[in-house]
Amino acid sequence: MSRSRRPTLLLVGALAVLVGMTFLVAVLPGVRICKSMWCGYDFDPGGLDIFGRQLFTPAQTAVIALGTLISSAMLAAGLWLRLRFTTAIGIGALVVTVVAAIMLPSVVTGSAPSVPCSTPGSNGRIEGTCIVGTTPMDARSLDRALIVLAGLAALALAAYVDRRRPPRDTPGRVMAGRT
Repeated sequence: MSRSRRPTLLLVGALAVLVGMTFLVAVLPGVRICKSMWCGYDFDPGGLDIFGRQLFTPAQTAVIALGTLISSAMLAAGLWLRLRFTTAIGIGALVVTVVAAIMLPSVVTGSAPSVPCSTPGSNGRIEGTCIVGTTPMDARSLDRALIVLAGLAALALAAYVDRRRPPRDTPGRVMAGRT
């Protein structure tokens, strides 16, 4: 394969992997839906809390993670021609961890708790709201940061492994069966 066709094939392949992943996720059985007001204490929809709250089954989650890893690695290898295989896989792992960190479900956040109140003013009472507590924060911020750090560690490890390997086109390197 010529060097000029390699990036195009990798980019088209990355798009094909994304389309195939989407089709496969749609075909796989999804989470069970409760069609009643109450489904019992032991009802389990069968979903995971990784790419959203109970949106995908373990099989769908694995397909999404693997498809994202492969397509982002192919995209990275297609965009940066001198990129080695392990570093491209490290970039794919980083992309998967960033997506998982963004999509990690958290408790509902909103404005700070407030109550109606009034205060004296020059022309009479001023009606308004008084804030009685602190603004809720995302409780999973540390979890999100640790997930992204794990992806960065995977990328650093992959780049280190590639730096330790000799380049593919080193003069004097003998391939198996050739001299």
